[in-house]
Amino acid sequence: MFSESTRVQFHPLTFSDIEHYVDRYKPYDKAGAYAIQEWIGVTGIHSIDGDFYNVMGLPVSRVLQQLKAF
Repeated sequence: MFSESTRVQFHPLTFSDIEHYVDRYKPYDKAGAYAIQEWIGVTGIHSIDGDFYNVMGLPVSRVLQQLKAF
């Protein structure tokens, strides 16, 4: 069993930024209410500490390492 953590830091977002994202990208079905690969990720993220693919939903590299070890 394993887990993977990734820290994402955003630039300050205005109400207008958030409203734009919610209205156009429909984040309601996303864990954390945003998709890093969409507009909010491209324009709003300051830094990522960890695995980008973990934020998208699956830490692929880590899964492959665990499978090899198995």
